[in-house]
Amino acid sequence: MGGAGREMVATQKDMQDAKIDLAHRDFCAHLLIPLNECRKAEYYIPWKCGHERHAYEKCQYKECVAGAAPDRPIGRPSERTNQSLTTTAIDRTPRRHRASSDVPAFTFPSRRSS
Repeated sequence: MGGAGREMVATQKDMQDAKIDLAHRDFCAHLLIPLNECRKAEYYIPWKCGHERHAYEKCQYKECVAGAAPDRPIGRPSERTNQSLTTTAIDRTPRRHRASSDVPAFTFPSRRSS
């Protein structure tokens, strides 16, 4: 997705005309232009422009995943291939319940009689 084989769909002139911030001028800008137009036409009502927003957010997600770790597989560990998962067990037992000779068991202080 990101990198060598990608070309910008939206031109610099298109992005300038649409008043896209420099921070948002990426490979997904061609989807941001119609999204912003729809938002303006619908007065920024949150439940409008769902299709345009979904398309833009999906593009952003793919760009983020492709740029963050191109050498690591995506998906659940069970779906990954050629990768062994080593997990270490974490003892989640509270310290006071552990049976260990190093850690003394908790005892309540004795009451003094007056």
